[in-house]
Amino acid sequence: MNVRSFFHHIGAFIHSPLPIGGLEISDAFLRYVALDGDRALPLTVRLPPGVLDNGMIIQRDVFAVALGELSQQLLRFEKSQNVVVTLASSHVYTQVIRVPVVAEAQYDATLDVALRANSPLDIASAYYDAEPLGFGVSNEQEFLAAYVDRRLIDPLCDFLAEIGFTVVAIEFPALSLTRAVAMFGRGVDLQQPALLISVVPDGADFIVMRNGRLLFHYWQSFRELTESGSERAITVFAFQSLVSNTIGRTLNFYTSQWGGSVRDAILFRHNLLSALRPVLEGFGLRPSVLSTSRFDDVLRTAPFAFGAALRGGISRRDDVFLSIAPVGTEVGFFRAQFWHFISLWRFAFAVATVGVLLLFLVTDVFLAQQQPRYSLPAISPSEEIAFRDAQLLRDQAIAFNRSVDFVGAAFAERGAF
Repeated sequence: MNVRSFFHHIGAFIHSPLPIGGLEISDAFLRYVALDGDRALPLTVRLPPGVLDNGMIIQRDVFAVALGELSQQLLRFEKSQNVVVTLASSHVYTQVIRVPVVAEAQYDATLDVALRANSPLDIASAYYDAEPLGFGVSNEQEFLAAYVDRRLIDPLCDFLAEIGFTVVAIEFPALSLTRAVAMFGRGVDLQQPALLISVVPDGADFIVMRNGRLLFHYWQSFRELTESGSERAITVFAFQSLVSNTIGRTLNFYTSQWGGSVRDAILFRHNLLSALRPVLEGFGLRPSVLSTSRFDDVLRTAPFAFGAALRGGISRRDDVFLSIAPVGTEVGFFRAQFWHFISLWRFAFAVATVGVLLLFLVTDVFLAQQQPRYSLPAISPSEEIAFRDAQLLRDQAIAFNRSVDFVGAAFAERGAF
């Protein structure tokens, strides 16, 4: 390994990509999708009836248990708890905001004024954000704005943080679904407007996308069509009437705002095609069922969580999508990146510490095994006696040498006289 390769691996470790999953929270399910290259891992936790009501937390303890169960599954599969959350559409209000072209320094302030002025909610009790759509027919900058009541978001974020989830962004199903269709829809002409119809047990989302972006959407609940509060089934005629009325309003709104017409209608389930074909063709729409280039199974079973997971894989520079979280996407991503960085280095420190301890242990065992080879042998009793005799002879030799030196010195002195 050369020096450049070594530092490349070190840099890759320090700046390792942040794994982010998609989490869908609905009244019936918690659905999570993690993407790993060409593979997608979907996880589902079913919620008992009454735990959530249109996204509002009713049974707090049961909801906390369900989140904990999902968290345990993520730990078992070693999947990230950094998430882009997608919530039910029923409490999210969207509209197109038009802002005149201004200097870059005034851009944020002008947009914020427009968002506040057009809010359908009390702005003091709402979270709101916008994403650019391009320039409209009057050469004004168009933005898709979204608003949501804080009372829906704050308890949810508190629960997620308590269980261990880090929220990077919060969006809604129409935004997640449009992203999935734009990235993996086969045969979809992204340059032309298209009507997407997503039907779930609680209602239907009517979405208009153009240039691969969500232009606007309309959520229609099924609650008023049920025959009783405990029943979910509705008649085919009532369903067709609801779809017909909603499509009429949607297409009229599109024509009045942008001109032109919508020609394609995309469904997500084959079993809806036969029931809705007469209605769609009555508006001059060409009905089709979504065909995907990849991830077909997960897009059909968990499309909203899948679309949210796709956002998790987009670079921060390219992520211009709105977020209705208490903090902006940049802050949410920074927090997730920070804790990811800390966890990586905490793991590295633990591994290094264990490695050093093992090195000391191995060294200690090795030295203990080598010690007998270098230790002085014990002295036997006979050897000890011989050693004392040698010391005695040495002392006697020293005394004798001293005596000889004394006699020699005496003779020398006598000769001097």
